[in-house]
Amino acid sequence: MKRLALGTYLIVATSVQGQSNITIDDLNYGGTGCPLGTVGLNLSDDREAFTLTFSEFIASTDDPSERRKICDVNFNMNIPRNWAFAVYGIQFRGYAFLEERVQGVQDAAFVFDGNRTGRLGAMRLDGLYEENYERSVQIPLTNFKWFGCKQRKVKLRMRAGIQINANEDAEGFMTIDSIDGDTAQTYGLLWKRCDETDNKTVVSCKIALRDSEGKLVREKLLQAQGANLQAARRRMLAKESKLCQKANSKYPKLSCGVERPSCKKIYP
Repeated sequence: MKRLALGTYLIVATSVQGQSNITIDDLNYGGTGCPLGTVGLNLSDDREAFTLTFSEFIASTDDPSERRKICDVNFNMNIPRNWAFAVYGIQFRGYAFLEERVQGVQDAAFVFDGNRTGRLGAMRLDGLYEENYERSVQIPLTNFKWFGCKQRKVKLRMRAGIQINANEDAEGFMTIDSIDGDTAQTYGLLWKRCDETDNKTVVSCKIALRDSEGKLVREKLLQAQGANLQAARRRMLAKESKLCQKANSKYPKLSCGVERPSCKKIYP
C-alpha cells in the first residue's frame, strides 16, 4: 500500500540548526481519515522539518460517509526555552478527479480547548479537473499564533481535512498524486528568539509553474530573510532563480516565476 504523506517544514527567521533539544513525542491521533496504525511522525535530523504520514486519507463521492475525512493529530514539540514559532503558510499537494459541479477541498486548522478550531487555511479545486495539484495559502501576520517562549513543551493539536462537494449524480475524489505518491499539507513555521530583538525582515512569495495557456500547474511557497526589506527581496530573487532553474530542467514545457501579487512581508 502506498503511504500518503502530510509534511510540515519549519522555515526559520532565526536559525534553529544545531538545536538537538528540539524534539517531538507523544503522538496520538484519531478520525475518519486515519484509523489506528495509519499515521506516522518523523522529525528531520536538522530539526527544521517534521512529516506526518497517512496511509488512508481519501475523500470520494462513492458514499455520503466518504465525502469528508478528517484526522485530529496531537503531539508535543519540545523546544529550547525562550524560543517560539508560528505557522505562516501551508502548501497542499495531491491528485483530484472532479467532474463538472464537483469541488474538492483540503483544509487545516488548530484545535483548541473545548474542541474549538482555528482555521489555518484551505485549498479548493473546481471540476472539471483531473490531474495532480499543488497549491499554497499564506497566513497574514495579524493571524499568527506564537507557541513557546516560556513553554518548553508545546502541545500541538491539529486537524487535517479533505472533502468532496458534489451533486448526487456527479463523481469525484481526492487522493495521492501520481508523481510523489502522497497527499500533503506542508506548513511553513517562522521561528524567533523571545529574549532578543530580531531585526531580520522576512518575505513570503508563491512560485508558480504554468503551462503554455497560463494555467496553474504547481505552486510552491517560499520565504526569504534579510537585514531589511530590500535585502530580503534580493534573497527571494536568488531563491526564485535557483528553484526555477531546477523546475525548468524537470518541466521544460512549463514557465516558472514569482507570483508578484503574492509577495508579502510576513515578519516583523
